[in-house]
Amino acid sequence: MPAYGTRSGAPLVLHILEQQRVNQTRGVPYLAPVIKPLKQLDRFTDSELAAAVIASFFTVFIKRTGSVEDGKSLADLEDADTEHLDVGNGVKLGQGAVVELPTGDDITIANPGRPNAQFDPFVNSIATFMGVALGIPRELLLKQFNSSYSASRAALQEAWRAFEAQQDWLVESFCQPVYEWIITEAVQRGLLVAPGFLEDPLARLAYLGAMWAGPTVTQLDPLKEVNAAIRRVDAGFSTRAMETPQLTGQDWETVHTQLVRERARRVADGLAPDEIVTSGLGSMVILDDDDTAPASPETEDANADA
Repeated sequence: MPAYGTRSGAPLVLHILEQQRVNQTRGVPYLAPVIKPLKQLDRFTDSELAAAVIASFFTVFIKRTGSVEDGKSLADLEDADTEHLDVGNGVKLGQGAVVELPTGDDITIANPGRPNAQFDPFVNSIATFMGVALGIPRELLLKQFNSSYSASRAALQEAWRAFEAQQDWLVESFCQPVYEWIITEAVQRGLLVAPGFLEDPLARLAYLGAMWAGPTVTQLDPLKEVNAAIRRVDAGFSTRAMETPQLTGQDWETVHTQLVRERARRVADGLAPDEIVTSGLGSMVILDDDDTAPASPETEDANADA
């Protein structure tokens, strides 16, 4: 089967991969740069866990002058199902175990130094290196926002730059082509009426235009984000159609239609409809019909000067 249509020249197969060099036909897994450190970190954590468990065993050794059977366990301070760790020569370490040693034998307890005090800093350092390779800050990779608000917000914004690049790549290579295929087939089958779609390339481009909105960025302080969006709209730097997907992930048309429906429902039920008024400072005030919006500081200063 050819990859492109013989007559139309349109692609018949979508080969989705992020090419890093010319003529690359195989994609590189996302975790390829960190797969080896991840494996070593897994082994390290398993070893530290096993060492901590061994260090938690508490065993009492009794030495007598008479002869006893080698490695005989006399009693367990806990239940009989206590797990034991065989250290050789029939001697087993356990949770609260009491073991008699034969005459002439001695026991040397090694200090394992567990739990390891450097375990957490080491893991955080490895996570930082892996985050750099993946384009994800350490705070987001470990989901630990222990820094200040500014540092946490900067980490989220830096990560979101990488996420938006991935979203744009996915939309361009997969979402938009599939959408165009569906609309084109619907027009050809007569399911959609689109005059000039098949004849005029510019009309077809206008019909196939779409804006894709993905998941929204995590908001550490929603009030500040909303006020910033209102300021951008009031200043003309953005529109409600652009800000709504970034704040809620919803389409502005859908939100607006729902707001109109709710307002009509409130009026029909005899309730006062709420009006959303934005002041010059970007603050949002919810008013009823009988109320008036408070004057902004700029308006008050202008009136005072007059």
